[in-house]
Amino acid sequence: MLVLTRSPFRVSFFGGGTDLPGFFRRGRGAVLGAAIDRYCHLSVSDLPSCFDYRIRVAYSRLELVRAVGEIAHPVVRACLEHHGVEGGIEINHFADLPARTGLGTSSSFTAGLLLALAARAGDAPGPVRLAEDAIRIERERIGEPGGWQDQWFAAEGGLRRLDFRADGTVSVRTPALGEGVAEGLRSSLRLYFAGRARDSAEVIAAQVNRADSNRAALHRMLGLVDEGEAALAAAWDPERFGRLLDASWQLKRSLSDRVSTPAVDSAYAAACAAGAAGGKLLGAGGGGFLLVCVPPDKLAAVRAALGGLYEVPFGISELGARILHREG
Repeated sequence: MLVLTRSPFRVSFFGGGTDLPGFFRRGRGAVLGAAIDRYCHLSVSDLPSCFDYRIRVAYSRLELVRAVGEIAHPVVRACLEHHGVEGGIEINHFADLPARTGLGTSSSFTAGLLLALAARAGDAPGPVRLAEDAIRIERERIGEPGGWQDQWFAAEGGLRRLDFRADGTVSVRTPALGEGVAEGLRSSLRLYFAGRARDSAEVIAAQVNRADSNRAALHRMLGLVDEGEAALAAAWDPERFGRLLDASWQLKRSLSDRVSTPAVDSAYAAACAAGAAGGKLLGAGGGGFLLVCVPPDKLAAVRAALGGLYEVPFGISELGARILHREG
């Protein structure tokens, strides 16, 4: 059998950090963001027993092993154990953008692999079970620190508001969009690669260590989710949306001295001086992609000011993790 899946990456507009269990289990959390049309692709196929190895896994490295316990990639190992796969399988990964850059790529990988393995077993999990299983794999089984938004965006797709409750349940809704908002988001938002990929676990750990002192800032970041949703419900105003992104970024920078870097600060200042209305670094921080809100008439100036940084225009992916092809 061959199964090919595609799962979207995401951008987080407001509320990032409040999706950490250490925060929302003491009250609530919320995130407003979107899955984007940049993807993780995975193929899962049967491996004949005539090979010397029983499992082949290809990602940034190649693993040829005889048992699941020998697999170095923790997510692949945990997903195979979760589905009771012992061997006779080949997994190939390819992605539109690099990992560890603040786009939720790890969770897109997990969701896509879980979906492929489920399809291989004749199962068809919906978005809720897929998101919950991905959280269970990453946060519980492997023990990676982090929030819950990435798994939900990978599974659900679309522009969404996620509300995280103290009891661990999550509600998902699609915000109402005002006049010109859909086109405005597409024409005004850009991603710029602002530097090295980073280990988000290290940045998150630094924030967790300051959880109590960060609580007031996180509550203000939570309030920006409501303000951001209100901005989306009104006629599109890139200046308003950009100012809210900037407010979120300034609060995020206060969470830890590891969130930003001199290179990120310099790039962001240059973009704003050239006419960007605001923006933020995506993910936990420390490097990766800078999200910038730019009025269309300022885009050429911002592009020039950022000195050739890799630019990614993007749209919203309405679909979450899905099967593109299945045979056998």
